[in-house]
Amino acid sequence: MKRLTLLLLALIAARTLAETGWNFQLADDVKLHLGLDERVRYESYSRDTLYPDGGLKGPAVQYYRFRTRVWGKLDIGEDLTLNLRLVNRSQWYTSHISDPNNIHHGGSTWDFPDETTLDLANIEWRNLGGVEGLSATLGRQGLSFGNGMIFSEGTPHDQARTSYWDGLRLRYKDDTDDANLMVLYNTWKDRWPRVNDRNRRLRAGDIFTVAAYWTHQVNDAFKFDLYYVYDDIEDDYPETRERCYPADMNYSLHTTGGRLFGKPLSWLEYSLEGAMQFGRDPEGRANQGKMADARLRFLLPEEWMKSSIGLAYTHFSGDHGSTGKNEGWVPLWSACPLWGENLLPVMLNSYWSNLNFYQADFTFEPIDKVQVKWRTAAVYAVHEDGAVGLSQGATGGGSYVGWLNSFFAGYTFNEHLSFWAEYTCLKTGNYYRNGRDPHWIQLQVMYNF
Repeated sequence: MKRLTLLLLALIAARTLAETGWNFQLADDVKLHLGLDERVRYESYSRDTLYPDGGLKGPAVQYYRFRTRVWGKLDIGEDLTLNLRLVNRSQWYTSHISDPNNIHHGGSTWDFPDETTLDLANIEWRNLGGVEGLSATLGRQGLSFGNGMIFSEGTPHDQARTSYWDGLRLRYKDDTDDANLMVLYNTWKDRWPRVNDRNRRLRAGDIFTVAAYWTHQVNDAFKFDLYYVYDDIEDDYPETRERCYPADMNYSLHTTGGRLFGKPLSWLEYSLEGAMQFGRDPEGRANQGKMADARLRFLLPEEWMKSSIGLAYTHFSGDHGSTGKNEGWVPLWSACPLWGENLLPVMLNSYWSNLNFYQADFTFEPIDKVQVKWRTAAVYAVHEDGAVGLSQGATGGGSYVGWLNSFFAGYTFNEHLSFWAEYTCLKTGNYYRNGRDPHWIQLQVMYNF
């Protein structure tokens, strides 16, 4: 607690310096921008979060999480940029099932100072060949498309520390089109330079990816995405099984799909997305996964506290178990908290499969710079004989996982300092024989220098 207090005081004391910015003109056409941020989280969740059907007793798991990032951006002329960002994350427990604070006892730990690694390291060329809007980015980079159902997390096993991909991205963007072609190769652990290496596993295996993603805008009411992704996973370490993941992830997957979205009325936004996966699973069986995501948002009059109401349905197919093929969806690059970092992705380790998610939310701003959101969701397994997350079968014999309620509140003090709070609870259903109701709390302070 003392460390957290001192850190917050240091962040507040640095406010004056941060407002001046760290920009340097090194030459007529060379500019350097330096920056850093600090994110502090306090998290607490009941042990039922990991195993809602019972088996773990005792006080809630509680800890502080510290993530520090330092970056530099070098602009050379108008068309060339070098990006570099370092990250370190550490974690200190006040309550846990074992004793993870003692690094000498072995096991996976985030004990301070942990490791410092390259979060971003790339070079970006713009206006290639004199073509306006054509660019290329080579190296370690971030990718984000649509609602994140296909591409949102490149390093799922290190949680919220990093989310990068390694490779080449070609992009053409103008007023109506955004076309992307990507060739990526991501290894199961970080091979790049790092300090105090922890040999931490980042993803399912060594993954070769070729992807195309195209967004086109006809008008504000009608826009669409089309995409195709090929992933070949080489998992040489099946014995290092991640909770809720198969022990063997040697998949070969083709994912193709699209999304329609837009704002046809001043008070209505929509998004309709569907995708299919086909290929081979580790046993050589045909893989035929499906994903669907539908969203509506109703924007209420601005004088009503800038409020909105959202309705959504998300489907991830599950394996029947009795067929000679695998029908389960594999969330390779979307294995992350898609709706908020609350107890559901902790329980499932963000392995979205065999799941139907019906949700509604209400968002509003009661006063300036304060945002509040309430979300409620009914969660069902697609097949009772399948398993949500592949490791927690329907011991209760039903498909109703439970009723999920989440409450969020955020306050933006200024462009540098913000606060965030989240509480989530799950009322377990008949999917579990002796289901206990998990609870999750997160408090966050974020400072951008």
